[in-house]
Amino acid sequence: MAYEALSMISTLFKVVAESNRISKLSERDAFRVKHATPLVDTFDAWMKQARTRAEPRGRIETALNYATNLHDARRAFLADPRLKVSTRAAQMSLRASSCRAAITTSSMA
Repeated sequence: MAYEALSMISTLFKVVAESNRISKLSERDAFRVKHATPLVDTFDAWMKQARTRAEPRGRIETALNYATNLHDARRAFLADPRLKVSTRAAQMSLRASSCRAAITTSSMA
């Protein structure tokens, strides 16, 4: 199942990379709607079906639950052509904030 998901995600990233080469936002938006939306729809349907096959409390189910919880965020880039698909920068920012909070809290104790 993991390979199926990775294949779909890889295809999506290729489409998005191609869309990012389009400088005019309205054209990028149209490209994403035409090419990326069907991929995201297919991925969402696949996840719903895959959850019925995943081992309860297993790693695949955990990953599927995580991805399901990000449904709205995953689809946001389809509505705004300026948004990137990867959340790496946001995750790193949150991680840094969490570390600073932990250090501040522990130094106050």
